[in-house]
Amino acid sequence: MALFHHHQHHLHFLNRFLDLVQPIPPTVNIIHHHFDPHEFYALSTDITRASRVTGSEPLPPDAYPLSYRSIAFMPERLYNFLLSFYRIVYGDHLVHYTNGGEGRLFVSNQYNKMKTITMIDQNYRSVKARSRRGAYAQVLFHADDRDEPMAWPCEIQFFFRHVQIVDGAPTEHVFAFVRWCNIHGDNDGRRFVDPFLEPWCSSFHVEAMDCIVPVHRLYGQVAVVKYGAQRSTNARTVVISLPKKLLA
Repeated sequence: MALFHHHQHHLHFLNRFLDLVQPIPPTVNIIHHHFDPHEFYALSTDITRASRVTGSEPLPPDAYPLSYRSIAFMPERLYNFLLSFYRIVYGDHLVHYTNGGEGRLFVSNQYNKMKTITMIDQNYRSVKARSRRGAYAQVLFHADDRDEPMAWPCEIQFFFRHVQIVDGAPTEHVFAFVRWCNIHGDNDGRRFVDPFLEPWCSSFHVEAMDCIVPVHRLYGQVAVVKYGAQRSTNARTVVISLPKKLLA
């Protein structure tokens, strides 16, 4: 009898997972209807709001249909990063899916990976795409030592779509999973928005929760040129900011 109840318990979770990952055309339609280009621009430029961007905000109409793959299970490391991110933006009432139960809202461990996404006529790619052109971007952060935003470059590993229950409704979220460039000593004090050239290290930060970035926060694309002996600890990459396309 105990084994029967054990299987019933897991079937209950399976059914809830399937509910979470089904396509949600009504939500997509609402996103299209409520898209505000000025608000979308603010999400990538207003650093005072950065910690409140959830990844579920409206995307530009040209982002749809999202070219995502079939449903897959997340690696546990990625799942824990996402769980931590959601607990910051939505609250610590969210729990690991293995701890879900009656009255406890858990985060699904299923997602859809994507290689590319288009936003306002800019085609962002990941390193998984056929071409890596567009796989490097910048995200703005607050600079602790200066009263101005800092543009930090990253390499986009992949994009993914995740559906999470928010306020009782399945809600689509879209993220980039990135690797952050390490600061090179030569660019200390010049890591700010729209310089012509910036030297950065060719190495990357250790992966952590902040590698999950809502695509709304991508400030713009950058070109990169590697120079020097790339196998050395002092290997450099030059980052060149590219024009950011805006809606009129």
